[in-house]
Amino acid sequence: MTQHMRNFTIHTRMIGAIAVVIFLLALLGATGTWGLKRVEAIGSQFVDHTHADTVTLAELRSAVGNVRRFEKDMLINYDSAEQQASYRPQWDKAVEQTRASASKLVASGRPEQVAIAEKIDTLLTGYVTNAAPVLKQIAAGGFNDAPVANKALGAAKDHVRGVEQQIAALGTLLDKDASTAEAARHAVLNQSYLAFAGALLLAVVLVVPLTLANL
Repeated sequence: MTQHMRNFTIHTRMIGAIAVVIFLLALLGATGTWGLKRVEAIGSQFVDHTHADTVTLAELRSAVGNVRRFEKDMLINYDSAEQQASYRPQWDKAVEQTRASASKLVASGRPEQVAIAEKIDTLLTGYVTNAAPVLKQIAAGGFNDAPVANKALGAAKDHVRGVEQQIAALGTLLDKDASTAEAARHAVLNQSYLAFAGALLLAVVLVVPLTLANL
């Protein structure tokens, strides 16, 4: 190859060497850009889906926590009409916030996640259906003490415990998604490093002989 190169004029050899160097620089740049684009795509997918759903899950947990909190507040203050009037609207608001968060998760479109979110909505409906008449009776002074009122909420509590179990299942699913995304990111980084190393090796293999040929 070296002898063949020497048949060309120095001017031609220099032009050829410059063209090869430009090509190799473009190849290295394209390899780096390809790797960055793939990592960016994985990052964007994580932010738009898994991270967004994790934020919604946190909102859902908070809303359900408020539902249980205001339910307990109404039980503890069963003999205070003023406290009942204060806590009931907050309980209603927490229920609606729970529904809204579940609806956002349904809108994500992922089958496994949609199924869990729909179960949460169904269980929440069952909870409200069973709890609302009891809470109304508490507000009207229909119970002599908190334990009796608490027992009357038994069926409702079964439903809300089901909601909490589904939230835990959803958390496990999103944790798995996050782990999968992290593994994919590492795989893409490794592939990018290998591709870049290959392009660099090709540059060395081509540039060294061309340089020697021009000596």
